[in-house]
Amino acid sequence: MEAQIAELEKNFPPGVKAVICYDTTKFVEVSIEEVLKTLMEAIALVVLVIFVFLQDWRATIIPAIAVPVSLIGALAFAYLFGFSLNTLTMFGLVLATGLVVDDAIIVVEGIAAKMEQGLDRRQAAFEAMGELSGAVIATSLVLMAVFIPVSFFPGATGIMYRQFALIIIFSIGISLFNALSFTPSMSGLFLHHTEGEGRGPLGWFFRQFNRGFSWVLEQYESLSKFLIRIRMFVLGLFILGLAATAFVYISVPSGFVPDEDQGIIVGLIQAPDGVSLAYTEKVVNTVSQTLKKEVPEMEASLVIAGFGLNGNGPNQGTFFFRLKDWKERQGDEHSVKGIVQRLNGIFAQNQDALIFTSNLPAVSGYGVTGGFEFQLQDRSNGQLSIDQFLAIAQQIIAKANQNPVLRQVFTQFTASTPQYQIDINRDRLEILPVSQGQKNSGLSFLNFLTPTVVINSWMNEND
Repeated sequence: MEAQIAELEKNFPPGVKAVICYDTTKFVEVSIEEVLKTLMEAIALVVLVIFVFLQDWRATIIPAIAVPVSLIGALAFAYLFGFSLNTLTMFGLVLATGLVVDDAIIVVEGIAAKMEQGLDRRQAAFEAMGELSGAVIATSLVLMAVFIPVSFFPGATGIMYRQFALIIIFSIGISLFNALSFTPSMSGLFLHHTEGEGRGPLGWFFRQFNRGFSWVLEQYESLSKFLIRIRMFVLGLFILGLAATAFVYISVPSGFVPDEDQGIIVGLIQAPDGVSLAYTEKVVNTVSQTLKKEVPEMEASLVIAGFGLNGNGPNQGTFFFRLKDWKERQGDEHSVKGIVQRLNGIFAQNQDALIFTSNLPAVSGYGVTGGFEFQLQDRSNGQLSIDQFLAIAQQIIAKANQNPVLRQVFTQFTASTPQYQIDINRDRLEILPVSQGQKNSGLSFLNFLTPTVVINSWMNEND
């Protein structure tokens, strides 16, 4: 898109420059970068742990290969199911990164332990898999059982979490297949007997690590025996921990989907009913100056008068502004949340119009701004007038704003906007002494203001 805009910009008039103010792909690109970073960190951690515990570089190759195989295989299944590379699928990959390495580590360590008992690597692989296959299958099925029900959730929740759950299920399934086939085969080819303790350039480190780890195992065994003797006290602590978990779960604020800093802020302008577009343009100019002065984190902005996210009107306005890269906005006060709080405090002092800013919705399509969207429908079959219906809506908004969990609850629905209805006497118009061209011109102009259009506009406002 940027390349096409740059190509079109060559034909713009002198002094005209194209600036992208609303681009959600940047957030997706950064998310992909974070996924790759997490993946590299997870693989490096697995390599380090395997190398330190087994003290054999050959054993590190097998889990290192199993991780990307599982994740790439999961993406292949995601493509077959029609999933896209979005925030939910990438979050699933991040979580799956830590899950797909467990089976490979267990198999490698099991085969290495059998080889230490004197078995050759082929026989050690058969012996270890005979003992571990059932456990590996059971643990993988238990993990799948956690996420499989999520993929059957109905409604909006199911649409959002289905991709996340299935990505993890695919990753675990491929990891299980690797653990039963690929990992033991690779172990039978790469692993070898280790003679002596801590040979090689890292021998001193390995000897100290083995002694320290043996001491930890002894202390863990002693602690386990002690806890068994006081098991009733431990059971009481466990129940207390469950109660504390429930208390924290109830106390900590939660959300349907957590808001994220997507690098874009959207704002709405609601001027008094009946004002002209010129009045709203003055408010728009004030907003533009405020953004330039109060938001040094801003990279580009677009402020439009007469355009609203829930409908157009001369008393409405909308503005978007893109923030600088996340690396240049370190600290909470420079995040989207901090900037929104700062601007809303400034705009609350404006007496000319209602102006506020908001984060983008966490999931595209669920509302026009962050937070939530509530639709109030008149089910009285015409028993309520527009003014009465709006009064009920205002009562709900007033009650909602008293809730400390909610803030800036509003509606753009209005019932006091002046409207004009023109009744046309077409028979009278037909006999007026005007030429055919003038009559057609007059009819074309008047047809634009027929009662039908006014009624449709009124019905749209009701909707």
